[in-house]
Amino acid sequence: MKQRGLFQRINLIVLSDHGMAAVPAGNTVLLDDLLPLDQVQLVSEGIVAGFNPRSDSAADRARFAAIERKLEQPQRHMRCWDKSRVPARLDYGSNPRVPQLICLADVHWRIASRAKLAAKKDPPNLGNHGYDNAKKNSRGGCASGATPERGSRQRKVHTHRTSRPSGRR
Repeated sequence: MKQRGLFQRINLIVLSDHGMAAVPAGNTVLLDDLLPLDQVQLVSEGIVAGFNPRSDSAADRARFAAIERKLEQPQRHMRCWDKSRVPARLDYGSNPRVPQLICLADVHWRIASRAKLAAKKDPPNLGNHGYDNAKKNSRGGCASGATPERGSRQRKVHTHRTSRPSGRR
């Protein structure tokens, strides 16, 4: 822009909807060490792990309730909540697809089972997003170029989307 003499005439604004954090290779909360995975339906692993009862049977619901009580206690490098108690700032809502139990890794950590780690052919992802939005490095950012004059009005705004919308709220 400077070479073309446009730097003082164009306002460039770059936005992000979330931050990123490095995840060292050894920073994994191993689910196998915390709960019997054969007694739950494991819905997701990663920065967020989700679990449902294995079935609607009374026995499975009772086992799940015990696991949920245990995981909702303070854990190293993650926090867990029943879906009805997830902090509102995380915006999980009440959609039926949201698992009954949600665990969120601390910044710089991930949550996985040994089976998932063993099945991955590629090295673990060493950077990620989706952490607690109350943490400063998990928030979005904004950077801009030349500053418009105070009180000026813009006649035209050009936008460029770098990725397709996910369809999620």
